[in-house]
Amino acid sequence: DGDDDLVRVVPSFYVGAKIRAIVPRAFEPVVQPVEVSGVTYAGRGKKAKAKKDVIRRASILNDPQNGFRRRMHMSEFSPFHDRRVIDLALQVAESEQIDHISFGGDWGDYSEWSSKYLPEPEFFWTTQPALIEQAYWFARFRAAQPDAEMKLLEGNHDARLMNLIVANMRQAYRLKAVDELNLPPSLSVPRLLALHQLDIEYVGGYPDTGYWLNKNVFITHGDVVRSAPGATAGEVAKRQAFTTIFGHIHRRELVARRMKTSDGDLIYSAFCPGCACHIDGRVPGSSSSQQWQQGFAVVEYTEDSENIIPIAVQDGRMMYNGKVWSARDVDGELDQVIMGGLEQVTA
Repeated sequence: DGDDDLVRVVPSFYVGAKIRAIVPRAFEPVVQPVEVSGVTYAGRGKKAKAKKDVIRRASILNDPQNGFRRRMHMSEFSPFHDRRVIDLALQVAESEQIDHISFGGDWGDYSEWSSKYLPEPEFFWTTQPALIEQAYWFARFRAAQPDAEMKLLEGNHDARLMNLIVANMRQAYRLKAVDELNLPPSLSVPRLLALHQLDIEYVGGYPDTGYWLNKNVFITHGDVVRSAPGATAGEVAKRQAFTTIFGHIHRRELVARRMKTSDGDLIYSAFCPGCACHIDGRVPGSSSSQQWQQGFAVVEYTEDSENIIPIAVQDGRMMYNGKVWSARDVDGELDQVIMGGLEQVTA
């Protein structure tokens, strides 16, 4: 029939089309600002000017690295931060007058937002619960000291969030909702933590983060690291002719220096109180063999002088002011707070 010689032409078409959802859906999980609840706070009164010789007290708490490793396919969270250290600092704030509280940087670990290291799958979807827990602690400190001045310093881990936005999503940099133009950017640490509701000032600009507690004491997160015990504080003391209280290294170090001047001897210190995170190697990038130590500090100060009181913490216990303190078990309460918050996010 000649069919073997027949050439068959089959039309072939390629159709390209841009598809857009009629009702756009956000990528999951959506990170949302926390809402502070359960704390009645009307705002601090007008701050009285401190007299020169009046002794005031500050509490310094650094490096909790607030974050979680999530058990895959489960709702169980293993914290990097040590709740016992934070609770002991809170107990001090609840029991005696504290005029100033410095949350000295790296209060969040922000493991999901690292652009330097490949985040482990166990870190996925942990930013929101970490934010909820941070807000819980800030609210507890504010309830304990309604009139205290409070500052949260930006550390290198806190800066991860904005750094990743700048690197990969510049369109969202400093973007604000139209009904929140007077607040910090929507995707920023101070806004996500709702710090404005608790009158906590966010001190950004890492690594140049810092502020003066009085004429002689500068508080910063820090970016100097030396491996030998005491070497970091020694290096900081060599660089500056004033007392510096810093974090970042997760070690307890105190170095004092005396200098001769035309007005007499100048004595100043470099001090790191230690950290409030776990030191058993669970913090990403750490190991149990690292020379980390837990602790915080109370600083007595006047307008131009200071007395640093280091408080060492070990296994949820400390000695301070003539007695032994033990951390309270807050795991059950915080589990309820976190899961309740997550239910609101996914509702």
